[in-house]
Amino acid sequence: MAECDPDWLADSALVLDELTSNALMHGGPGRSLALDVRDEDVLVEVSDSSVESARPGKGDGPGELGLRLVDPLNCGCGQRPQTGGKAV
Repeated sequence: MAECDPDWLADSALVLDELTSNALMHGGPGRSLALDVRDEDVLVEVSDSSVESARPGKGDGPGELGLRLVDPLNCGCGQRPQTGGKAV
């Protein structure tokens, strides 16, 4: 296995942690996680059964900084509806 850039690894872990935490705190039941690692790219996708769009919090309460922390670290954070919920 090739060496991973420590910064890349730390950023990927933060994205994984924040998206998973958001799904647990704000999403509906039936959560799932998908990871796809290719060369220097990683896709982290967390799904839940809530049809409500994920949106950045105001930052004035617990669990409201996740999307604000993730946004500067990636090149395409987004969400898409899927049967029975959404994927972020």
